[in-house]
Amino acid sequence: MRWNSIVLTVLVLACLAATAWAAQPKEDPLAVGSWERIVSTEHTAEYLAQTGGVTQPDLYGAYWNAAGNWTFELRDNNKMRPLGDIDLRLFQAGNVLFGKGIFREGLRQQPVTADGYLAEGNAMVLSVVSLEDVYLYRLNINSDNGNTTSGSFNIFTPAGGAPITGTIYGGRNEARTFSPLEVFPTS
Repeated sequence: MRWNSIVLTVLVLACLAATAWAAQPKEDPLAVGSWERIVSTEHTAEYLAQTGGVTQPDLYGAYWNAAGNWTFELRDNNKMRPLGDIDLRLFQAGNVLFGKGIFREGLRQQPVTADGYLAEGNAMVLSVVSLEDVYLYRLNINSDNGNTTSGSFNIFTPAGGAPITGTIYGGRNEARTFSPLEVFPTS
């Protein structure tokens, strides 16, 4: 009988200890710790502006304006030949990029979608997916002046296997606009 009372006492104490431990506030594992916080967002934006990359401030900081029309030429690193061109119309919300366009390979064209983000400095990371072949073009792009680009890419196919790697060249395009006289000449 004595053992039963000892076991019962131990169980009651264990339950009380578990209840007290569960009632204590826990640190949120997804919370931003003090070591991760930016000390001065104004200094960060000022620094980026002085280094030439900032035109669009927002809630998260300041980013250079990557919205617009872009053309990227993809060249295979192994065979040193052009694989095709991607023409994109990119939109921007803070550091988030998204858009659509066309992948051209010779006379063949297919629609593509794009999403990505502005990375550190004047870099963009884009995932471009062709809608017919369902290839993923993972682009790592650097733009020193916000207009011309260079970088690298990986192409992933639905068949799997090692990705095709290569180099990107290209830049920003101005959208062509037609005046009414160009479309409908008067003479």
